[in-house]
Amino acid sequence: MSHIEYEKRSIPMDSLHLHMANVFDELTEICQNAESAVGEILHHPNKTTDQSLIALQGLDRLRQSLEDMSRLSNFLSKQQNINVPIASIRKQIVLTGLFTRLIDKPENKRVSIASEYDELWEGNLFPE
Repeated sequence: MSHIEYEKRSIPMDSLHLHMANVFDELTEICQNAESAVGEILHHPNKTTDQSLIALQGLDRLRQSLEDMSRLSNFLSKQQNINVPIASIRKQIVLTGLFTRLIDKPENKRVSIASEYDELWEGNLFPE
């Protein structure tokens, strides 16, 4: 899609928020894979696999995506329109793949609800 076509199109705010939720769900998967890789490397340093190293490389994508999503969230907090111009979204997002997922992603993915997660906090988080 050309820059001129972006200038003409907009996306409903509710659809954009749904797409953002899907992206955040994808980012949690990257984080989970990196956590597993770190655990594998710490517990079995002599048996580090290529999969573990690939999973750790996902941290860069995670960081860049979170930066983009933070800029977009900041921008959206100032919007009062029901429809958001796609050109404005493009100005907030550096990663091309992320931009495409935000404006073109189908809306049928189910994002996990909070009660489906285990709380794994151990020890005193706030030592005196």
